[in-house]
Amino acid sequence: MLKKIFRTHSWIRMNIIMTKIV
Repeated sequence: MLKKIFRTHSWIRMNIIMTKIV
């Protein structure tokens, strides 16, 4: 479960970075 949360958090973080670039 903790791993899943970590993966989701990583994906959200990546999404935010991509949005910032755009």
